[in-house]
Amino acid sequence: AEGVQPDSVTYTSLINAARHEGTGDSVTLARAVFDKMPPAARNHRTYTVMMQALVRVGKRSEALSLLDEAARHGVYPNAFMYRAAMQAAGQDRRLKGDVEGRMREEEEG
Repeated sequence: AEGVQPDSVTYTSLINAARHEGTGDSVTLARAVFDKMPPAARNHRTYTVMMQALVRVGKRSEALSLLDEAARHGVYPNAFMYRAAMQAAGQDRRLKGDVEGRMREEEEG
């Protein structure tokens, strides 16, 4: 319909569809959709799904960078985002340690 603006559910659904498809092209398109979203429209689910999509195509460091980006926009990581971050860290002990350290800081702070 004319004049209808997409909301966070619409954007997140598109990103999630790309995550399920799992191709490099679909995730590149999902990232373009994500980047086009107003930051205020992004929520925990949006960040989590985008992180999972990036991990699926091997863009682990890009996925991890979304933790900081989310926090800069006032979306502080929750358990789902941290789970996606641990998937992004993969077998890299240093990265896993970084994510675990951040989780501890959140619990303490």
